[in-house]
Amino acid sequence: MAINNSKVKTPIKTQNINERISNFNEIVLGYSKEEAIIEASRCLNCKNPTCTSGCPASNNIPLFIKYIKEDDLEAAYSTIRLTSNMPEICSRVCDQRKQCEGKCIRAKNGEAVAIGKLERYICDNFSKNAAKPQYFSKKVAIIGSGPAGLSCAEELNSLGCEVTVLEQKDKFGGLLTYGIPNYRLPYNIVENKIEKLKLQGVKFKNNTIFGKDFTLNDLKEKGFSAIFIAVGASKPKFMHIPGENLTNFLTSEKVLENISSFSKRNDNSNNPILYGKIAVIGGGNSAIDVARSAIRLKEVESVDIIYRRTKEDMPASVSEVEEAIAEGVKLNTLTNPVEILSNEDKKVSGLRCVKMYQVEVGSDGRKGVKPIINSEFEREFDFVIYAIGNDCENYLSEINEIEVTKRNSIIVDDSGQTTKDPSIFAAGDVVTGPATVVQAMSNGKKCAAKILYYLK
Repeated sequence: MAINNSKVKTPIKTQNINERISNFNEIVLGYSKEEAIIEASRCLNCKNPTCTSGCPASNNIPLFIKYIKEDDLEAAYSTIRLTSNMPEICSRVCDQRKQCEGKCIRAKNGEAVAIGKLERYICDNFSKNAAKPQYFSKKVAIIGSGPAGLSCAEELNSLGCEVTVLEQKDKFGGLLTYGIPNYRLPYNIVENKIEKLKLQGVKFKNNTIFGKDFTLNDLKEKGFSAIFIAVGASKPKFMHIPGENLTNFLTSEKVLENISSFSKRNDNSNNPILYGKIAVIGGGNSAIDVARSAIRLKEVESVDIIYRRTKEDMPASVSEVEEAIAEGVKLNTLTNPVEILSNEDKKVSGLRCVKMYQVEVGSDGRKGVKPIINSEFEREFDFVIYAIGNDCENYLSEINEIEVTKRNSIIVDDSGQTTKDPSIFAAGDVVTGPATVVQAMSNGKKCAAKILYYLK
């Protein structure tokens, strides 16, 4: 097929904006076969493809796009699975503008090839279950069922290990289940992934992680030859301003988990508690996810994002920010909260904020900000939600078998092996701090190879 020289991407069907703000159904509907082939034909098949270097999983992007053009989805899917354990998920949640599509040569003269949408097209239209392996005697325990845990579990299982995934919550999937709204990542995608792993032989158990149910030594006594820790980074950060102890002050983790239970499972006994005017503090993807989820709730009147830097400095995906604004979320930049206000019932009544101005560029490559003197003002809100980042939980520092940093992230070598006990490994956000799904997935996959080497 000849190259399509169009400078713009092939349009993709989405929910109408007036419809989507009233539901949690997936917004992007995906390419048809004809649309996918047309978009795939925009690929230049570069001799030195820079798109692959922009992918944290190092997917062979030109090759799987070539197979789309040839309508060979089995070969396309097999190509992706060589490097990615969860393309059906990463294709939906990766920030392609900053990764593969950001490196696409096409973007120098028009729009990049829609790599993420093509990857999704493959997964939506072709799937192949791996064969159930014959186990050898080694057993591995994986603590945490997020992207790093699931990726490591699948890889070890395919290599012949008997794998058991242990999860604290009632549903498996970690961040994928509780931290990403259904309109971006439908729960059935994650559920299907876990069911496939069960069919391949991976065991899943709900347990209290590092609680009274078991310790790492207990796992060893139960016959596990290696342990992989992938519990993520779930401890929310705070600004330490007055009012953080008030009713109706929440963190993004609690809000997203609550809305996730409501929107993904239609559980009427666990409806969201948000209503009225909502203020979301932060500029990352969690802040955008909270804001866009809240704006979909009937009881919510308005949603404001409060961010101390400029729109251009927001670490959130550009497309997510644009879609949030289109859906009615109000963006308040160069604005910083200094106090959460309360009423006589000790509930949130609003925010006292200060306007900021930009100063010289800092070590992170962004301009710093400082408050403008005498610029304080107040706004009325019914809820204030923090989405300003996460750290690792304090309990990690109490586990004698592992060594942690001052921020409680686990210290490992380049292959994910911990420093005190060679049978214990770790990867994902519990090592790197909050990162992307594809980075956690890729690190979990790489760590599996080291675990197998250790077991042998």
